[in-house]
Amino acid sequence: MKGDNTPLPQQQDAVSKSKDDVAPLAKGQDHDTQPKAPLSIMQQRFAYAHQHPEAVLGYRKLGPRKRDSLYFFYGSLMDQERLCLVLGLKSVPTFRPAHVIGYECMLWGPYPALIDKAGGIVHGVTYKVEDEADVEEVRQRLARYETDKYDRAPVNVRYEDGSQASGWTFAWNGNQDELKAGTFNLRLE
Repeated sequence: MKGDNTPLPQQQDAVSKSKDDVAPLAKGQDHDTQPKAPLSIMQQRFAYAHQHPEAVLGYRKLGPRKRDSLYFFYGSLMDQERLCLVLGLKSVPTFRPAHVIGYECMLWGPYPALIDKAGGIVHGVTYKVEDEADVEEVRQRLARYETDKYDRAPVNVRYEDGSQASGWTFAWNGNQDELKAGTFNLRLE
């Protein structure tokens, strides 16, 4: 719709005249002769969205959003065997190399902890939950594994080919005094 200035057919109905659509009257003018400027296309779209939220937010009826099925791992869950155990998978999961910007990893004992850092880059992998029916169970299993020291947080993931996706990761939720500088090594963990 970029650059398209034509209102959606449903939006025509959303814009109706009311007392608020009329500019103040000069002395002696009657109400119908002084209308406000017509609403812009964007104003019409906002009016339509306000009057018909189900049309705009209808994605919820279609099931989980795409973000809900994609996870970015940067630590021990990059080990496919470990992820199989945590999630109870019957086959080896497929990972895709990726990174996130605006974070850095510190260590909580031997485990990495993702924290905010302007300009920082953290490399890892993404895992996509294949069956949308499993999304909630996967979320719960990952939360149990990560403990209350980590919170599920939304991230924008970037892939090596330049494409991007929205997903989730688990970021540090504990006291930053518990963290130390260092590098996570999956094989030594």
